[in-house]
Formats: sequence, structure tokens, C-alpha cells
Amino acid sequence: MMKDDNKTVYAYVPIGIELDLEEMLVGTGLCPDRLKLLFHQLFLSRIQLANNKNSQSYLYDEGWVAIDSRILKKLLTKNYCRYLDWAEEHSLIERRRDNMTGGIRFTAGAYSQQMRIPNKLLHKHGSLKHFTKTPITKHKALKAVQSVKDEYKKRRESSKWYHLVTDTHRTIINMSNLMRFRMSEAENYLKDEIKLEGNPERKARLHNYIHILDAINDGHLDYFTVDTFGNRLHTPITGLYSKLRNFMYFEGHENEQLVHLDIRNSQVYLLSSIMAHPEVIETILPEFSLCKELLVANAKQDDVTAFYKKCCDGDIYEFMSDKFKPLDIHAS
Repeated sequence: MMKDDNKTVYAYVPIGIELDLEEMLVGTGLCPDRLKLLFHQLFLSRIQLANNKNSQSYLYDEGWVAIDSRILKKLLTKNYCRYLDWAEEHSLIERRRDNMTGGIRFTAGAYSQQMRIPNKLLHKHGSLKHFTKTPITKHKALKAVQSVKDEYKKRRESSKWYHLVTDTHRTIINMSNLMRFRMSEAENYLKDEIKLEGNPERKARLHNYIHILDAINDGHLDYFTVDTFGNRLHTPITGLYSKLRNFMYFEGHENEQLVHLDIRNSQVYLLSSIMAHPEVIETILPEFSLCKELLVANAKQDDVTAFYKKCCDGDIYEFMSDKFKPLDIHAS
């Protein structure tokens, strides 16, 4: 949850909700703060999916997210079904249902209900944002937030990839958790990009970035994964639109401009370096020892030398793209 300097804790709720939840819930025995936590969890689940390029699917495109019943129970108590039923009856959420039976849809292999916030609640005239922040004050609701954080941490640590996390990964993760964004500048940039963008999917993604940056600034998006191919680290920062890096700063150093250093075509450059200088295998790349004899025999070949030079110049991708342009079968 977000905290300001006065230790107030906030949750994200749909910007289009103009009703007084406390007044609406009088006499129901339901807690308004708990309902806010449901919206907040839907927000976080949606934003995490939006920032994961591998999670795009028709469910995501239609706005659905799946929330495990164990998480719902922590957020909404064991009576979570009452909260969901009430929210659905009052058109504050939608639950995905079977077209034939009308029964609630669950994610395969898990007791996770698929739900979404109605589109009409995600828009407000004059605002680029879909969510706004509202205070959480009930002690038990605040404890529920911490309980959910602990649950997700436990799940992450039991993931099959977690053993791949190294000290280097942890250092990068700790550094990423200090990253913040100049929201005013970033929002102005995204606003201009949205105006110019004609593709609806691309426009929706630009809208999502506003909330992703907000969530990063508030410390909500602290998830990470390490893929099993190459041990590459994925964080909310690595999944961002590269242009948004211009608005990054380290927490506590907002007035200091960061420098962006990018090694062009770095992966093929490293490959070409091994091909052109196979002697490095003995000192730093013993895992390539089986290839050394073949590499030594071909290191001075003209095509290897040309490939190495193009990689060093940083224009190998442009060269290959131009070299292997698809043929126009309709050309006369």
C-alpha cells in the first residue's frame, strides 16, 4: 500500500466510483476498507499483467484478472463471497461466467475467480488515469495487506526459478527498488504520445504506463522473476517502455539526472568476440572449451572477420536487415 509522510495508507480504487462506499455498506456488516482492498488487488494484478509482455492474452485484453481464493480470504475475510456478491450486485465488479450455465469461471487448476472492474468505472472526464487513491484506516484491513504481501513473498520463494537468484540479481533488485519517476514530466510525455497514437492496443498500453509508474513510485511493484534460459532478471523496470527511462531517478536524488549507457547489439558482439578471439575461452569461458578447436580453425576466416567488425561497429542488425530483405513477389 502507499504511505505518505504522515503514515496514511492508501489503496487504489476505480476513478469512476463516485458513490460513498461507507454509506452504501451501512447495515450490511461489510467493511468499506475491505472492499477498497479488493479494488486495490484488482489494480495490482492488472498492472502486473500489463507490465509482463508474456502475459498478453484474450483474458487480459478483455480486462479479466484471476485472484486466488486464499488471497481473497486474506483481504476480505472468510466471508469474501459476501463481498464479491455485493460488489457484483451493485455493478462495482464483473465476474466471468459460463455462457451456458451462468456459473462463475475459475482458472484451470486453481481456485481463482476471474473478475474485472466494469469499463465505465475506469474513466472520468478530463483524467488520463483509471484509478485514484483513497485512505485505508481500519487496523485489521492494514494487517490484511501485510498478510497478502507475505503470502506473495512465500510463493515467490517457492517458485521453481527462485534458486537461480544470485547475489548479482539481488544487488540489481535492490537498486531497482530505489528507482522512482518524475510523474509530472512522465504524464505530460505520455499524454502527448496518447494523442498521437492511432493504434487502440498501443494507446491502452500507454495509459497503463501511467499507473505502472505510479505503482512503482508507491513501492507496490516489487516483484521479479529469473528466467531459466540465460538467468535473465525481469523486474517492473526492465519491462518498461524505454522512453520512460528519461524520467527515472534514485529515491532521494530527484534533481540528479541519470546517464543511460547502452552497449549496442551486445549479445551478438560477445558472440563475435568469442569467434574472433577464441583464446578467451581458456581464461573466462571454460564452458565453451568443447568448441575451442573449431573456433580456432575458423577465427581468421573472412566471414568471421567481417561479422566481428560489423558487431564492433554496432550496425550488425541494420546490415542483416538490409541484406535479407524479403523479396517482393509482386514486383514485375
